[in-house]
Amino acid sequence: DKVRPLYELWWRQCSAEEKLVLIQLVEEGFANPKQGEIVRRLLSKGRLRRDPVLRPVNHSFAVFVDSIVEPADLERETPHRGRLGIKTRDRPGIEM
Repeated sequence: DKVRPLYELWWRQCSAEEKLVLIQLVEEGFANPKQGEIVRRLLSKGRLRRDPVLRPVNHSFAVFVDSIVEPADLERETPHRGRLGIKTRDRPGIEM
């Protein structure tokens, strides 16, 4: 709970496309290879790491991302809707 405000700040600072990549990585275990530029941005921001595979910066951030929002909500907000092939789940989202 102590790090949640930091993660919420990080989340607000991410673009919709960055959020989609983070969700895909947490849910699927990999990022779409076509999203290399977005992955590089997230790596440079310290939101992702290579260990040796691509992962969220730490487990608690991965748990936060997994709990934060329904991917379908993000797909409606990005002009590249549906490009990432993210599966959706039945759970409530939050406003971004």
